[in-house]
Amino acid sequence: MCGRFSLAASESELAIRFASCTLAAPHRPRFNIAPGQLVTSIIGGQGTSRIGHLSWGIPLSGKPAARIINARAETLASKKNFLDALKHRRCLIPADGFFEWPKTNNDRLPVRFTRQDGKIMGFAGIYQPCLTESGRKEYACLIITTAPNELVSVYHGRMPAILGEDTESIWLNRSEQAPERLLPLLIPYPADLMQAYRVSTLVNKVSNDCPECIEPIPDQG
Repeated sequence: MCGRFSLAASESELAIRFASCTLAAPHRPRFNIAPGQLVTSIIGGQGTSRIGHLSWGIPLSGKPAARIINARAETLASKKNFLDALKHRRCLIPADGFFEWPKTNNDRLPVRFTRQDGKIMGFAGIYQPCLTESGRKEYACLIITTAPNELVSVYHGRMPAILGEDTESIWLNRSEQAPERLLPLLIPYPADLMQAYRVSTLVNKVSNDCPECIEPIPDQG
């Protein structure tokens, strides 16, 4: 599961990382992104992909207050709604880190995972139109998860499907609709390219969205 992540990059850094995309909505640095919030996302278009906003979490049918925030890569093609989105409505969700809460001595102490070089990653996602509780139409997304690599598995049994920079364009290409071409992209990101470190319990509270949420703290064991 991926239930919280960060994208502390500035708008200019985001524009440089995804230079081939059009910036269609403003971006501000985020340090503690939670389900139900708008997230910076990239959607493939005709010729040029665009950077905009999607709501994180697809409402359950008949229960708009309940949201699906993740989908397992292994079963993505076996569920009708997800299969349709896999073929036609894929997105990339930029992030520079994600959080997990392994249980240690009856405490849930947050750990942050990033690339070793600190650069922006791209989570594989799908999106679809839906209705909010008030009946307003919105576009909502979820993050696809996969088996953990050797680093993440110490802390959690799943991790976001992080695409390689060389495969992001395939994922965003609307003309590519074959599951047998897309699903092999959803594999664990190499552990030797990642790092993990303890962060403050400030991140436990959704309303805390500040740089201190992603700063490393000494591991007390």
